[in-house]
Amino acid sequence: MSGTFAKLWAADTVNQAGTSLRTTSIPLVGVTVLGASAWQMGILTASATAAFAIVGLPAGAWVDRFPRRRVMMLANLARLLLLATIVSAAALELLTFVQLVAVSLLIGAMTVLYDVASPAIVQSVVPADDLTRANGRMQTTQAAARLGGPPLAGAAAQLIGAANTTGLAGLSYLASALLIRRLPEPRPAQRTGTSLRSEVAAGLRFTFGHPAIRALVVCGAAYNFFLNLGFAVQVLFLVDQLRLPSAAVGALLAASGLGQVLGAASAGAWSRRFGDVRAIVVVLCVAQPFGLLLPLAGRGWAIALFATATFSTGYGIAVYNVLSLTFRQHTCPPEMFGRMSASARMLSWGAIPLGALAGGGLGQLAGLRATLWIAAVGGLLPALWLLLSPLRQMRSLTAAGSDQAAIGGPAG
Repeated sequence: MSGTFAKLWAADTVNQAGTSLRTTSIPLVGVTVLGASAWQMGILTASATAAFAIVGLPAGAWVDRFPRRRVMMLANLARLLLLATIVSAAALELLTFVQLVAVSLLIGAMTVLYDVASPAIVQSVVPADDLTRANGRMQTTQAAARLGGPPLAGAAAQLIGAANTTGLAGLSYLASALLIRRLPEPRPAQRTGTSLRSEVAAGLRFTFGHPAIRALVVCGAAYNFFLNLGFAVQVLFLVDQLRLPSAAVGALLAASGLGQVLGAASAGAWSRRFGDVRAIVVVLCVAQPFGLLLPLAGRGWAIALFATATFSTGYGIAVYNVLSLTFRQHTCPPEMFGRMSASARMLSWGAIPLGALAGGGLGQLAGLRATLWIAAVGGLLPALWLLLSPLRQMRSLTAAGSDQAAIGGPAG
């Protein structure tokens, strides 16, 4: 792996650490500093991901117009400044809920830019044969940050306060920006005479006109919908029905993060065993049925069913994320990657709040365990969708040209 990728990996690792601190510390500010209500916390949570629906499509066109390194660096510096406003306003006792939501929304917009640019720059600095290994390393550190960030943020908030903990996240973004500044990157091809609207439309046409990429996007949206449908009631299920203490709840929820760390690290092994493309389908078919164990969880030994289900599904989706990203990097032209990635995220990430809202409503109407059953059974649909998609005809990226011709994909 090249020295350029090592620098990018280090920068992204620091970035992921900051993001994990931020996603925990901002809600803690809402609760501990502002005394936010449940309804206000719902608004605050939604504001963190709303940007994917609001600016996702133009963000992809912007990323394709400008050097990705500069986009990532400026996004991190903007997040540093936005988090600094929380620290200073809290210190002066001027912080309001409106400011917190506005900052969260703007940080979400900067996160969209960073997240769209990051895999695009990986595509430009890593040789095609090393993409699976590179994506696996970056997904591993991302999963590790999700696993370790929340307890670290909670401990820091206990020691220095939740608002100051957001400042630590801002310092992580600053460190990441300084590391990104050292990266070389070819400038994207210049496009003249095209409007932002036409570039966005071109990205949508490519994403949803390519049968295999369209299948991956729909799969991701279905997975996110049913995952968050179940996640919306998991904590209530563990606390209210199984009567577990908070420490046990935290440990059980961490099983998914552990599965994601191990899954991202082993994605290359799945690729070598089944082929780069076929492994995408196989891993979901193997991992997702374990989700049916979750609604069977109970007190005593049966609590292990919950941990097994969340670990296995977390493992499977981590492998899937690495390999599906690699497939898109191989398939999509570099000058189109930002728009393709943004188009895909608009649909797949847009399913997250919809699933959470559906889970809350079903939990209220049908009960917690029934909702978990719906989520578990629905979680099988993404694997079924891939089995019926053009991906089932493909084994390896080495034969991508003939495979794409066979499935009617775009040439070049």
